[in-house]
Amino acid sequence: MTVRHWHAYAHTGRACTDSQIRRGQAPATYPPFELRNWLTRQPETTFTDPGTAAKWLRVQAEEHPPTDAAAFTVDTRLRYVHATLAQEIGADVVWGYYTPGRAFVSRALIVCPRPLTPAGPPPPCPDPN
Repeated sequence: MTVRHWHAYAHTGRACTDSQIRRGQAPATYPPFELRNWLTRQPETTFTDPGTAAKWLRVQAEEHPPTDAAAFTVDTRLRYVHATLAQEIGADVVWGYYTPGRAFVSRALIVCPRPLTPAGPPPPCPDPN
């Protein structure tokens, strides 16, 4: 896929410490340290429209409401999401929060194609069609 698009990733479960992640004790769906490493995984879905990508995040937040939703509403979060997805550079959106039931929720919209960085070339697009 050469047109700008976002790969959507989701993890819901317990939180892991940095040392657990480094020792390989975190689930395979656990968020990676570097954003670009999401692309080494199969996405849940892919969006070419930023509005549709933002709607996916809204549904995710409704299904797994954040503990602090009263102080930092989903609508406020989504205003930031729309602004971020519209950027030319840095258009990734990553949410990490806890639910009232103490589950750790991670949702990511990772833009693709990615630019070359000092870390080297990005991983190939996981959904090249």
